[in-house]
Amino acid sequence: MVETFLNRRTQRRAARHTGWTAAFYADATVVYPTPFWIARAQPRPAPQRISLPGLDEPIGLGMGVQIQSEPCPVGDHIAMRRVVAPSSAAEPVAFADGIEIAPLFDALARDTTFRRTLTLWSRQVGEARAARLFAWAWRSGWLAPVPQRNTGGSDAPLLD
Repeated sequence: MVETFLNRRTQRRAARHTGWTAAFYADATVVYPTPFWIARAQPRPAPQRISLPGLDEPIGLGMGVQIQSEPCPVGDHIAMRRVVAPSSAAEPVAFADGIEIAPLFDALARDTTFRRTLTLWSRQVGEARAARLFAWAWRSGWLAPVPQRNTGGSDAPLLD
């Protein structure tokens, strides 16, 4: 279990580091436009301004986000914990703001909204902490809008 934890953590950190260095190389090409820097450069991703959903907007797990078990540091030991795992190179998260977060994500119903999620999470962790955790998960893309299906007449196409 410890070996699995260390291997996964090293792979994720290497991928994240590769992205960071490519952006730094791009900065260097401005001052030193030599083949060395240009070959390694990639533009920095543009920052995105993300607004929270409407209170009654349907939400769910973001694309590629999974709840799974992984070895995690817990105190001075490595133990299996349920984590929220993004599809990106970001590392899975077991704890945020002092809370084990997988149970919060497990509790999301298929037809939930921002309001229902905030109410449910507030009962479990308090209103202020629930709001912070939701905003963080939303900005991270771990929670996302769920497209609504058209429930019109039988001739109305379904939106996916």
